[in-house]
Amino acid sequence: MKNSMKIALLAASAALFAGCSSNNQPAENAELAALRASVEEARAAAIQANQTSQQALALAQQNAAKIDRAFVGKQRK
Repeated sequence: MKNSMKIALLAASAALFAGCSSNNQPAENAELAALRASVEEARAAAIQANQTSQQALALAQQNAAKIDRAFVGKQRK
C-alpha cells in the first residue's frame, strides 16, 4: 500500500513538473533562436575578419617583395 502511494506521488510530481516545463518551451525556443542568431552573427564576423587578415597578409607579402627587389637593386649598383 505504501509503495503504491509513493509511486502515485512520484507520478503526480512528474506530471506536475512536465506540465511546468512544457509551459516554458516558447520562452526557451525564443532564447534558443536568439542564441542561434548571435552565433550566426559571430560566425559572419569571424569569416569577415579572416578575409581581412588574408588580404592584409597578401599586401604585406607584396610589400616585402618590393622592398627585397629594391634592396637587391641597390646592392648591385
